[in-house]
Amino acid sequence: MLTNWTECEDVPIPDFRDLITPIEQQYLYDYWISKKVNGGLPCRSNLNPADIPRLLSHIGLLDVLDGNDFRYRLIGTSMVGFFGVDYTNTLVSKSKTGKYGRILSELYRTARDEKVPVYSISEFTYDFKDPIQMYRLILPLSSDNLKVDMLLFSTIPEVPGHLSNNTFKVIDASNDFIECSRILDTSSKQADFA
Repeated sequence: MLTNWTECEDVPIPDFRDLITPIEQQYLYDYWISKKVNGGLPCRSNLNPADIPRLLSHIGLLDVLDGNDFRYRLIGTSMVGFFGVDYTNTLVSKSKTGKYGRILSELYRTARDEKVPVYSISEFTYDFKDPIQMYRLILPLSSDNLKVDMLLFSTIPEVPGHLSNNTFKVIDASNDFIECSRILDTSSKQADFA
């Protein structure tokens, strides 16, 4: 079930950052916020990997391509280890297929089109194993403060203690991929951002 806080009456809307579960993603969000210039989106050149060494294995960069596709420019080593594949230099449309690919593409398009951070909680389900919950944070970047041309993202799994991700293919072995919630940080949107 997707969370839509605007439909909840008499419920205080939490701060976007407070909804982010993994501490690494909270720090990444704080770093992204700190790199905004005059309220606009940060650009890739504003980011310095030396500022966030403990986060690097959990982050990736996507190039926004013409049309509705994206290319993985960089994938952190924790993500490569978890998925068992390095998706660097692959297109999302070619490397992620089925329901999982559709949901990922929707998340990336939402961050691109709305020009705001997107946080998603989802899970891979299995017939023979407990589900693996996935926490995904997507942060838009813009080199000209007009168009989103890159996405900074982090994907962190919550793997049940008795599972070893080295014993099976996370994506291929799953029988379903379910998005549990999707939250947009509309408070970070600059009113005059084109």
